[in-house]
Amino acid sequence: MSQSDETVRKTPRRRSLYLEFSVAISGIAVIFVMLTINFNLKREMRMLEENRAMRISTLMATFGKLAAQAKAKDDFQLILRAVAEITNDPEISYFLFHDAEGRCVLATKAPLRGEIPQDEVTKKVLASTRPTLIIPYVDEETRTPMLDVSAPVMIGDERIGTIRFGFDSTRHDARVRQMRFENAGLSFASILLAILISFVLARRTMEPIRLLKQKLDSLARGGRIEKVEIDSAEEIQQLADSFNAMTAKWQQLYDELRLAYEELKTLDAMKDRFVSLVSHELRTPLSSIVAAAEVLSEHNTLSEEETREFIGIINTEGKRLTKLATDVLDIAKMKSGKQSYNFQERDINEAVAQATKVAAFAAEAKRQSLTVKLGKDLPHVRIDLDRMVQIVSNLLNNAVRYTQEDGEISVSTDKDDGSVVIAVRDNGPGIAPRDQERVFKEFEQAGDMDAHASGTGLGLAICKKLVEVGHNGRIWVESEGEGKGAAFFVAIPIHNEPDEESRDEDEQ
Repeated sequence: MSQSDETVRKTPRRRSLYLEFSVAISGIAVIFVMLTINFNLKREMRMLEENRAMRISTLMATFGKLAAQAKAKDDFQLILRAVAEITNDPEISYFLFHDAEGRCVLATKAPLRGEIPQDEVTKKVLASTRPTLIIPYVDEETRTPMLDVSAPVMIGDERIGTIRFGFDSTRHDARVRQMRFENAGLSFASILLAILISFVLARRTMEPIRLLKQKLDSLARGGRIEKVEIDSAEEIQQLADSFNAMTAKWQQLYDELRLAYEELKTLDAMKDRFVSLVSHELRTPLSSIVAAAEVLSEHNTLSEEETREFIGIINTEGKRLTKLATDVLDIAKMKSGKQSYNFQERDINEAVAQATKVAAFAAEAKRQSLTVKLGKDLPHVRIDLDRMVQIVSNLLNNAVRYTQEDGEISVSTDKDDGSVVIAVRDNGPGIAPRDQERVFKEFEQAGDMDAHASGTGLGLAICKKLVEVGHNGRIWVESEGEGKGAAFFVAIPIHNEPDEESRDEDEQ
């Protein structure tokens, strides 16, 4: 046997539930209809036979009574009257009266009078002692179906004769055939109607199931998840409700998976960018440190000024490496919920003043003007002074880095709407509206990333977590667009009560 033949042999034959259901209902309906029609046919035929039997009984009783009276009175006029009554019936084909010896005394068939017929039917009649004997036979001359009805005529215990008459069964048989034909037609029509109704019922019952199957097949092929609307029986409706509940759960899981996938893609892209940025940030200062160290180790004729210059390069680039490592460690601590805080009631101007002293040297190196305007009589707020200095320093360092030489930078503090607000402004390149939310994300920078000479994109992300998570504050940026400068704002609530436990949960 070939492999294809074996595959065909092992493949199970698929069955149609719709067809099976339709056939089952049709079969039940047909059986019910056939049983009903058969019962009705038998009942009608029984009634027909009972009607004929009643007629026969009535005729026999009447004739027997009259015949007995006539014999007793020797008045055969009574018998003739009875014969006339019987032969008036259109279904009575003949009448015979046999005396005690079997001789035909009265007969509608003249040749039989005075004779003792020797046919088989007559022999059975004359030999019978039954109250009524009915013998069906076919007339040999006319080929007519007949019923020979006979009964003995008794006076006391003496049998004085036998009466017979023949029923023509043609009309009776025709009526029976007509009844059967009518019932056959009714059966056929009823069966067709039953099959039609069964198919309609099966379609109405199975169509919702078929619709559910189509939806499941669509889902299996990756189609859209859609709610199924079905108006059907309670059980089918419950099945549809279960299907909708299941697909709703699938949709929820799909959305969660899609979001997780998007987050993974974002994290993967961020990882790649982080590796690229950190590699760049590490390579540049390390190259400068190595180059300066090589010059110092290989040249003993450097002047004191040149030596200090190379040592300054090593010091500056070393600080850059330290700043990079600190940012990476800070963001890692915040993500793990291990960032520690030391909250005290402090004047926020103190943090701004410390951060400004450090930034002033960098601004002076680029010949930038740094203006400081501290608000007076500001209320003390509950802050971590070192973290607040870190926040303002990051904002000032960004302003110095991205503002051109001879640019203008300002930092100010003020009170506004229940908060103490720090504002850092510059007249640098500005930030496009599409980038104003993105700059606070990790490893994100505004504008063309390749155009930035330095920076990992962690500074503002750290500031956002320190402000919003650590101090229950708010940080945002305002800019009229590219080339029009930018202003960063930090708002710390005056009645700030940071919750250590809830903050750690948020960071996680």
